[in-house]
Amino acid sequence: MRRPARKHPVRYATTLRLEREVYANAARLFLDACMLYANRSFPSAYALAILALEEVGKVEMMDHVCFEAVLNDGSFRLKSDRMDHLFSRRMFYCHPNKQAWGVNSPRRKRVPAVERLIDDRNTLDRHKQDSLYVGFTQGRIRSPARFGATHAHRQLRYVLGAFERLGDLPFYGVFEESTRTTKKEAKRVCNELRVAFEGLRSPPHRGT
Repeated sequence: MRRPARKHPVRYATTLRLEREVYANAARLFLDACMLYANRSFPSAYALAILALEEVGKVEMMDHVCFEAVLNDGSFRLKSDRMDHLFSRRMFYCHPNKQAWGVNSPRRKRVPAVERLIDDRNTLDRHKQDSLYVGFTQGRIRSPARFGATHAHRQLRYVLGAFERLGDLPFYGVFEESTRTTKKEAKRVCNELRVAFEGLRSPPHRGT
């Protein structure tokens, strides 16, 4: 009889590999969003940029929970209750929660527009859905076309900042230190993302 597949990782090394895969996927989504933006598919670019932020949030989430698990439990074998919590519908599979984990920015006097959309009404998550699907609400047809270059460009700029704040965190584990090699790899990824973003045409300012 075949053993049932595990619902979640049981070893820290596995979560670290998963974290790096999620990081790579976040970068792929960002670059795809840039290509869509360059081709004036702004609603789709906006949706993918939000997804990229969610993947960055998952990196932050996994790193924090698994780091604490190893330190507190003194073992690289992860307890099932901690992993059940991490890989639950309220954490790993909750889109607004992933967006909130992706923020991870110092407090500012002026809160960025992207962060204001991560609210109790799940506004940013609704934007993600509405930028992909045509709907009908409050007596009106709702088209993804209402999300233009400004929405997409702002989201991409914010996600690029999230990558740069993340640094080389996914490239070293607990009891390890940031090294020249890990910093070099993170810099390579961020440079690729920045080049893609800076090659985009900025949306016109209001009133111009």
